[in-house]
Amino acid sequence: GGARDAWSRGHGLGGRFAALGLSVVNVVAVISLSEIAPAALQQHVFWGSLLLGLPFTAITFFAMQEVRRIRPQAPAALMGLLTALYGLGQIVGPPLAPAMLARAATPAAGFTLSLEIAAAALVLGALGYGAMARLWPARPHATPKA
Repeated sequence: GGARDAWSRGHGLGGRFAALGLSVVNVVAVISLSEIAPAALQQHVFWGSLLLGLPFTAITFFAMQEVRRIRPQAPAALMGLLTALYGLGQIVGPPLAPAMLARAATPAAGFTLSLEIAAAALVLGALGYGAMARLWPARPHATPKA
């Protein structure tokens, strides 16, 4: 489509990689802020949701774009795997957080641990993306000769 074509022309791997990195850094920063000043995000749920939700959506988008780049002939299987892994995190995360809260010495300690696990998962994802960038480097698009 038009937006995807514009993205492809305007940004190479460096653009996608930088945007993904910025998204991950943003999420980790918001998670850190919620540990440092939890009342700030609790009072402003809208901003907390926006600052976390938008980058997660972007991370998913960039990952799917990379799948299309790496496997342009048959991206569906790898996209399905990524979607399943994302869904698994969405299923496991919500019951895992209260379980950690119940077992922690204090609710704050359980909340901090669950946020640290989320941040670690983001860092692992970013490292995986970096490995993909090294294994399958972007090639400049050939421009047709007139």
